[in-house]
Amino acid sequence: MTGNHPSKTAQTRRRFVTAIRSEFASTGGFNAKSVARRAQTSQATFYNHFKSKDLALASAFEAVMDDLLEMVDQELRIDRLLEQGLSPFCENWSQICANFFRANATVLLVAQATAPTSAHVRAIFTSRQDESLCRYERFVELGQLAKVIRSGDNRAIAKLLLINNQNWNHPYLHQAEVNDTLYQEMTQHMVQLLKPTS
Repeated sequence: MTGNHPSKTAQTRRRFVTAIRSEFASTGGFNAKSVARRAQTSQATFYNHFKSKDLALASAFEAVMDDLLEMVDQELRIDRLLEQGLSPFCENWSQICANFFRANATVLLVAQATAPTSAHVRAIFTSRQDESLCRYERFVELGQLAKVIRSGDNRAIAKLLLINNQNWNHPYLHQAEVNDTLYQEMTQHMVQLLKPTS
């Protein structure tokens, strides 16, 4: 086995995390038995990987946050903004955010509820939030240089953009469709936040 391939242990853990996320999406929760069944392994193996249900939840939350970071890397890019123009870019980004948060809503909700008592969940959130903010800042900075994003404090604008995009995790927006007024207002809010002054 080469160093490029994950170990069998890592592969099994990944299967468990995928199964936990699938259970959340299907039933709104999870337990060791249902996850083991979905991952096609045993409850004993589940507990070999996760000493508690809270640690299993934290691992699923970490995977969701890693996917969110990857989404930002792939989609929140200045070349796409330059190619598409501001309004189409914001429309596309809104749809990506809406789909992501809708698909992961339950994991995020449960993780948020456990955060006050879970230092591990808080640490995951803080580290991924900081990494995301760095990417948002870079996006805003490059947009300002290209004069396609308004001038101003790039860190403050990046934080506002990050907050705006996290709002797609609100239950009202989980139900919103592309043609709904609320959905369109959210998209326009992003446009107005970034639009250069004439």
